[in-house]
Amino acid sequence: MLASLSLLLVLAPQGEVHGRGDRLVIPDRVAEPQRPASQDPRGPVTAPGSDEQLHKDLFDLRRSLHLPDSKELALLQKLGQNYDRLPLRLLRMLRSADADLAYGVARALEIYGGVEESREIEFLLLTRRYGSATPQLVRAMARTGREDAVERLFSTLTSSNAAVRRHTAEELASRLRPEHAERLITLSRQGRDDVQLKALRLLGGVPPTPEVRARLLQALGQEPTVAESAAEALVQHGPAPAADLQEILRRPAVSREFGYAALALVQIEDANPGVELFTPDMRESLLTELEMPDLFQRSATALGLAGLAWRSDSSDLEVWQDRKIVEALIGVVSPTTFIDHLATLERPAQRRLSMLTGQTFGASQRLWRDWWAQAAAGDFVAVRREVGVDERTARTALLAWRGRDFEVTFRGPDAPEFPDTEDRLRFVLSPEDFVTLVGDLRRLGFMRTGRLADGEPDGRWLSLNVAGSLARTEPLLLPAMLDRLGTRITRAAEPQLWQLYRDPAREPDATAFWRAEQRWLAEHDDARERGDRLKSRICVRLASLQGRRRALAVQHLLGIENLPERITEADGLALVDAAARTREWDEATLRLLELALLAPGDEVWKRTLAVATARQTEQPESAALPRVFALAGADRVLESIGSGVHMVRRVAIEEAARLEDLRAVPPLISVATDSGETPALRQSAVFALGRMRAVDAREPLIAMLQQGDGEERASGLDDDLRRTAWVALGRIGGETVLQVLQKAFPSPDEDDRRAVVQALGQMKYPAAADALAGIVVLRGDDSLGQQAQDYLRQMGELLAGPALRPQLGHPSPQVRRRVALLLAEFQDPTALPELIDAFSEDSKRLRVASLLSSITGLDLVGAEDRMATLRNWYARSRDLPQSRWFLDGLKQNDIETTLTDELLRTESGVAAVPELTRLLMDCERPHLRALAGRMLRLTTGEDYGTVSSASTDAQRAAIAERYRFLYESGQAASGSSALGTGR
Repeated sequence: MLASLSLLLVLAPQGEVHGRGDRLVIPDRVAEPQRPASQDPRGPVTAPGSDEQLHKDLFDLRRSLHLPDSKELALLQKLGQNYDRLPLRLLRMLRSADADLAYGVARALEIYGGVEESREIEFLLLTRRYGSATPQLVRAMARTGREDAVERLFSTLTSSNAAVRRHTAEELASRLRPEHAERLITLSRQGRDDVQLKALRLLGGVPPTPEVRARLLQALGQEPTVAESAAEALVQHGPAPAADLQEILRRPAVSREFGYAALALVQIEDANPGVELFTPDMRESLLTELEMPDLFQRSATALGLAGLAWRSDSSDLEVWQDRKIVEALIGVVSPTTFIDHLATLERPAQRRLSMLTGQTFGASQRLWRDWWAQAAAGDFVAVRREVGVDERTARTALLAWRGRDFEVTFRGPDAPEFPDTEDRLRFVLSPEDFVTLVGDLRRLGFMRTGRLADGEPDGRWLSLNVAGSLARTEPLLLPAMLDRLGTRITRAAEPQLWQLYRDPAREPDATAFWRAEQRWLAEHDDARERGDRLKSRICVRLASLQGRRRALAVQHLLGIENLPERITEADGLALVDAAARTREWDEATLRLLELALLAPGDEVWKRTLAVATARQTEQPESAALPRVFALAGADRVLESIGSGVHMVRRVAIEEAARLEDLRAVPPLISVATDSGETPALRQSAVFALGRMRAVDAREPLIAMLQQGDGEERASGLDDDLRRTAWVALGRIGGETVLQVLQKAFPSPDEDDRRAVVQALGQMKYPAAADALAGIVVLRGDDSLGQQAQDYLRQMGELLAGPALRPQLGHPSPQVRRRVALLLAEFQDPTALPELIDAFSEDSKRLRVASLLSSITGLDLVGAEDRMATLRNWYARSRDLPQSRWFLDGLKQNDIETTLTDELLRTESGVAAVPELTRLLMDCERPHLRALAGRMLRLTTGEDYGTVSSASTDAQRAAIAERYRFLYESGQAASGSSALGTGR
């Protein structure tokens, strides 16, 4: 009895809630709620269970487990299936449950409870504490309460438990209706302080009727926490209460109500883009509060003044006190003393500082302080949203665009001049063009409130300075709008690039230069004359330009119409001088040199050669000379072979080899056979002759080798020169060359023998292939034998096959095995017996299995019993032609084809090419692709490369393309369609 009376006395002062008069009515405890079966939300009971098991299952739902939603739902469904009379049992456990068990009970009651359970939960929340399960119980009470949910929530809003009050307010916020306003107004005046605050905030969720607005406006003049809550509610109402707040700000402040009204109006503006609620008639009263010692009052009014100043068309410091406004806002974002409601003030302060200063440092207090210390020391000008410009004010105006890696500034003809830098482009604009450009930028979104992006600033900005008034894009403006502004700035800069080519030495005054050029352009409208003037200016200035300015100048120069025809010798020399001063010779530099070399006369060429030689000497890795000779043309290359410094001659010889101009053969022979030349230069000449396959050089080179043979070798040819000559002769070819190489092979010097093998590999002769095959037999698997095998592979089957097949009868098993493996790479069936023997010794060798598959068309790599599969196949197919093996392989793999035995007959022509090349590219079986390649060689008699199981798509495509070209050429010669009969 005493406990009940004490509870009533504690709860009585909470006001008229859930009762009459000033009494709080505690709901009756529900002992055993009953309901008709038709109202039971559980549906039919499926399975009974013990209380102990239910306790365990509920504990499995505890909050600390952090179960995923799907698993929690499965556990809840299991409860409904396994327990009868579940709501009553849940309530019974809840009366003595701890926080973990209460959480599980609350989750289950949300699903299986009803109105009666809601009343019981209300009672328990008012009389017990449930710790971390409180929010879940409040939610369960609201969800099961149905139409009575709001009444239950208003009841627990005045609970003696602070946690219950807090979570009740959160749950109540989404359920408010207009008729609840009066009750909230009452609560906002009575009861505990935190209940009043919650009621005030909840008033933001009901319509802003006159009574609601009056209560919230009245609360603005109360103590800080109450005023802050009322301001939050007013902000939730959006622009509706704006007129009342504006009225407060139009009259002199009498209390802190003024500051809270300003803060609320700022937040409403921020929450409703495009809405402008601060008006000029508030300026005087706001400025007065800007001088007050109350830091909150000063900060809140500075927020309002910042928006007014930003939207103003006046930059008069006496009118708007820009410095004081920014100083007050800096005190918010980088505070040095305590300010009420700092967390609420901080974000709008950052936003307005960005508007007024064009800077954004986020929450970095140090960066804001450091910036302001520097800005306040100079002539600080706050940014305005919009600045007007006309032809009169444009004469001294400045328009600056900062891109990601450069800056462009346009100025009127009377504006102060700034020094040029590598990444800053400065242009003078006529007042008419200036006004037109600003108007276009305005239409694209400049000087208009735009939607802002989240995150870090883009880094690009646009600013306009007119007679001391400054407009600038906001730092967080959307990148898409900045893209549009940047595109228009670029278009405006392109016609003004000629201003970059002023010679500071002769024309120190940029404005005078601009006026003089404007007069000249007005007097000369011929396009060719203008182009020549521009070309000459660019050529002269290029040498002193660097970075972006130089890149723009090169681009500008290359855009001049018919430029190659208009280059003069003076232009050419200027371009070479510009290249000489370039740090790195890039493609743009080479393009300039190419243009320079079009100039008449030899002076430019001599200067270019000297510059390139010097660059090559200083930076050997630059490849300057080869690049110059690649641009010089054949005549100058030939001229340089026999004259000039050693380095120039060597590079000229290399370029001659690349050009393969036969006019170079005589001077190259002269250099190659002249014992007075350096060995390195002679070696370059010999290499070039070999690359050009110069037949005329065969006899001179043989004679040169014979002079250096025998006893005279010590005083004769350099070793590297002799070896290079052998390789060059191999490329040139001829019976006499073969004799020379055969004579040279027995040399005791291994490097000599390697050079001879390389020379034999360059000869596309059957006798050379025979010689290489002999070396394969002789030298086995050592490095020289491997080199010979590599060159046989390069020769291809049509040459290497006939040379290797006789070696299959060699008495040495190792030789036979080596030759068989090499022939198998060409899919040659003569290698089968030797390969089968190797396979029987070790059927797990993947290389042998793969080679056998590419010869037979039989997939041995994927077979389970490889040896048995091979024996069965060999017994039935050994006497069939390889073309039949190929067709059988296609059939076994369900690959459709139009090929026939007749089409695949050896040297049948090109009729099978379309289908074979299709299989070469599209067949998914690697061993059949390799066999299709051999069929192409057999049927056409041409060898364009060997296909293996490991060949890449690009390699196969190159081979297929050459066979298709052969087919189309044959069809064109016969007058037939080039489409062929292939699939």
